[in-house]
Amino acid sequence: MTVPGEQEKLPCHSCFPNGKAWQLSEEAEKKGAQSVIFLPVNMELYSDVSENVFKIVEKYTDLSEPASIDEIYFDLSKSGSFKKAESIVKKIQKGSQIWLPFLVQ
Repeated sequence: MTVPGEQEKLPCHSCFPNGKAWQLSEEAEKKGAQSVIFLPVNMELYSDVSENVFKIVEKYTDLSEPASIDEIYFDLSKSGSFKKAESIVKKIQKGSQIWLPFLVQ
């Protein structure tokens, strides 16, 4: 879902489940609010990219837990210091960036 213009005036945000966002946007539109634009999603591609990003995380820690298709929790406490953990996070971010353009089609 994408929200054009002044999104803070809309009753829904990008983190809402689509069904709830759709319902709230229709109610708001009836009251004169700007409409919400729902874009199609290639879930197979999204899932593949997510899986590859998770694999990058797993290169740096043996303790990780996916929370959803696009969210993962991981423990870097064994890295020994905050500075080393920060360095690992930057490597994960850099490795993940190669997959991000595939999500924008």
